[in-house]
Amino acid sequence: EVKSTVYNETLKIANYTRTYLNMTSGNWTKLEFQVRALNQSGYKLENVIRAGLKGNAPNASPIPLGSNMYLQYGDYSCNTSSKPLWEMLLDRTSSNKDEASNPVEGEDYLDFYEVYSQPSCNILRSPLLQGGCDFWLNQSLLADVPKHANNLTTVD
Repeated sequence: EVKSTVYNETLKIANYTRTYLNMTSGNWTKLEFQVRALNQSGYKLENVIRAGLKGNAPNASPIPLGSNMYLQYGDYSCNTSSKPLWEMLLDRTSSNKDEASNPVEGEDYLDFYEVYSQPSCNILRSPLLQGGCDFWLNQSLLADVPKHANNLTTVD
């Protein structure tokens, strides 16, 4: 579940609260962060959501490297993992690293590229996490997910 409130409409920054079921622990995990809508070079519409990882709003620079990501992963596949993207990111950044003067993806921010966008759901891909995808479902549809999952796993 992802909820947002506008923080700065001019800069296209929002506060996001994300709640997900941690399949490893079986507990619900709640994350709060700021995101910013950006567009990669040559795009007129925003196709990137940049999440700030240090508790503040992410910068608009560097420009998202979308074209490289699409060449590497295409528009047709999403890698899967037993861990949610945010757990993978925390594992990747948990070691103590020297402070850098320039923002580094995975330390200061994380870019998600829009792969699929509809009012009911969005699929976002992160190149930092080897093409892993996040599926964002409209809250009104969320309650039906367990029911449909049970239907898929029930054998007659």
